[in-house]
Amino acid sequence: MGCHLIRDIWYFRTFRDLFIAGLLTSIARWFEVLAFSLIAWKYTEDASLAALFVTCRLLFVGVAGIIFFFVGPLVSGQVIMIISTGSIFITCMFFSFLIGQDFSTDVSGLILISCLSGILWSVDFSFRRRMLGDGLPERLAPTGISIDVLSTHATRVIGPVIGGLTLAYLSNQYTLLTLGFLYFLSTCLLFAHKDRKNGQFVDRNMAYTVQKVLKVSFKNKHIFTVLTLTPVFNIFGLPFVALIGILLVENFGIGSLGIGFLTSIEGIGAFIGGIFIAAFSPDNKTFWFKLMLALLLVGVIVSAGAQTLVLFIFGIVTFGVSTAAYSAMQSTIIYQEAPEELRSSIFSLLTLAIGTGAIGSANIQLMSKNISTSQVAIIMGCEGLLLITIFVSIMFFSQRSRS
Repeated sequence: MGCHLIRDIWYFRTFRDLFIAGLLTSIARWFEVLAFSLIAWKYTEDASLAALFVTCRLLFVGVAGIIFFFVGPLVSGQVIMIISTGSIFITCMFFSFLIGQDFSTDVSGLILISCLSGILWSVDFSFRRRMLGDGLPERLAPTGISIDVLSTHATRVIGPVIGGLTLAYLSNQYTLLTLGFLYFLSTCLLFAHKDRKNGQFVDRNMAYTVQKVLKVSFKNKHIFTVLTLTPVFNIFGLPFVALIGILLVENFGIGSLGIGFLTSIEGIGAFIGGIFIAAFSPDNKTFWFKLMLALLLVGVIVSAGAQTLVLFIFGIVTFGVSTAAYSAMQSTIIYQEAPEELRSSIFSLLTLAIGTGAIGSANIQLMSKNISTSQVAIIMGCEGLLLITIFVSIMFFSQRSRS
């Protein structure tokens, strides 16, 4: 990625504002994942409630993905983003006055925020990232998307640190107020930017549009690989992020502040991986997408089975670095391979694949009642590696049979 390209994208206000808006919501997302996991641990002292919050979040990523898959070209991305971020801001403010009074009220509030956060995650893929790319000249769009993906990895450092500090020194009420403030700032940046592509490619025959999207997704081997393997990450890899803090408590007895800083090390690894993949973007992105997915699952197994803090840190850094490269390849492949008129719909199809992570979180809920969090994570990593091996083998033999 040339330095002149990085410099040039900052001249475009649409990119700057949408980039910062996404940066703030991403900080809030990782802040929320850590904070809600530790609050849940204090309630139950197992991973089941934390997994429930992740299940709700990912379930609504999938639900929103289905909706936006059908109506994405018909609605304004700007309006959808303002409604999504504004709703979470209002909800955080409301429940900040109720939290701590009753267990059921606390859990209900955190579940609702998790569901709204899942919807916003889908909105981010379906609209904000597409609008961010559309706000740049074609030659700068891939660079802008890579920078945007890279920034989300930096927030995996910032979010957990803020979460750890807040939980260590402030009450749960101020934790929700801090979370709401981040969403408020993001909302303010969205009002100036209309969705210029809204309605431009609308085909009133919805069934035909869906048929086109599915045809492209199945026939393009790069898009097909991304959509097929994304559920593997979201079922067996992504829920691990919510378990990092719990593993530190369960295996090493570390407090909230230490957990915040140690969890951020995974984000540092992700940031390093993001810089590397942005600076040395590989030509064969699909190969690296598959390789990094396998490597991040190895990181899950290593950190979950670690008996020392050093090995645990090595595992989560491996997870972070490979997750960054994986996600950068994921977004870039979809943006570059999808026809312009189908980008929003295919990105929505991607969020539907991401929403399958609710299955993994629900699986954690069931398993964590009978076995330790470490054992749960090791099983997840092994299952994911098995599925990748099966997929790669099928693709290899099918290509050989064609040739």
